[in-house]
Amino acid sequence: MKLFTTSNPKILKGEKLAKPVRTLVLHLIPHTLNGLGVNLCPGSTSACRRGCINVCGHGGMTRKDGTNTCHNARLARTTLFLTGFQTFKEQIVREIVNHVRYCNKRGLRAAVRLNGTSDINFADIFRDVMEAFPRVSFYDYTKVSHYWIMWHNGEAPKNYHLTYSMSETPQSHAFAARVLNSGNLVACVVKATPKQALPSYFNGFKAIDGDRHDYRPDDAHHGGAYVLLRAKGPMRKAWGVESGFVHELSVAATKTAYAV
Repeated sequence: MKLFTTSNPKILKGEKLAKPVRTLVLHLIPHTLNGLGVNLCPGSTSACRRGCINVCGHGGMTRKDGTNTCHNARLARTTLFLTGFQTFKEQIVREIVNHVRYCNKRGLRAAVRLNGTSDINFADIFRDVMEAFPRVSFYDYTKVSHYWIMWHNGEAPKNYHLTYSMSETPQSHAFAARVLNSGNLVACVVKATPKQALPSYFNGFKAIDGDRHDYRPDDAHHGGAYVLLRAKGPMRKAWGVESGFVHELSVAATKTAYAV
């Protein structure tokens, strides 16, 4: 069983950037779905869990017999992570070594996203792994404010980048304002069709079309900016906006999408 995947369509867009990047993504089973009583998404909210990306794409494809091979694979990885950590970690390292070799042969930048469908403080528990690969760019999104504070204060490895992911709660909105005013990125889910152009400003800050690619470290130079992500899967239903998790674009200026 491989731990990382590279087939996510949005991830693959990184290989078409001016400076191509290939990203390995680790997809675990989110929040408490592991059945072992461990919450792997401690910052998740009710709306986040209801519309989790775990049920988008292949994660939403269930066979006639009721099984979901994607979820089964994520559960198997998660079980290994929680019950066989050292074995899990050793395999992570081996797969990154192979990843670096692949990228070096093809002139690609090497990146790793450890929280594809989880929100774990990997900057802490995998610090040694990140530091062992200083030329690999590790990045994630997080809803946990103290993970972001740790990163912002320089307490995470230098080759790690975090984007704060805003939820529907007033506390999250307040923290997102803090992140933006510090010159950093905030991911925000918006109601928009796949082909709909996104605005260049949102709530008074620059806005980036986050669906063009997933490699957020390339967007850090924009300073305080929203990373706008179109609602997908269950989030496209009316409850997404009603919950406050998905935002309407009517509050944003209708300018040309900000170039990334």
